[in-house]
Amino acid sequence: MMKSEIAWRTDENGMLLGDRAHDSSLIKFVVSETSLEFGMRRLSGDLVTVELYGVGEFSVVELWKGAIVSEFWVWKVGLVPEASWSIPDSAWNILFSNRLRDAKREAAKIALARPESFLVQLACSYGGAVAAVCDRIGVFEMRQ
Repeated sequence: MMKSEIAWRTDENGMLLGDRAHDSSLIKFVVSETSLEFGMRRLSGDLVTVELYGVGEFSVVELWKGAIVSEFWVWKVGLVPEASWSIPDSAWNILFSNRLRDAKREAAKIALARPESFLVQLACSYGGAVAAVCDRIGVFEMRQ
């Protein structure tokens, strides 16, 4: 199997493009001290991995075995759409997951302290969500 890095970008709303992970199965989720790794099997059978490096805050909400990936969302921490606060399963709301009284203030502190970092959200059509703040994102594809 050959592993190659994929150039990624986002659309105007923040959806990660290049990973082609929509409707894939989450088959691997690895948490380490400063990174998160998501391994997914596409419908084609090919494997794709999204790796987050320099991870600070993160939260995993009801991630289930057999999770089906809907999409990944990526924003610079200071450029997350303000309107997203009103969406219960948006990235900041998943990240803080009702843990803090003033999540907006905490988000502003993160944006100030880590302006070049990203807020990343794994949204699943079935099986939970993950949100994380990280410094760098790698997308890899494994083809047979």
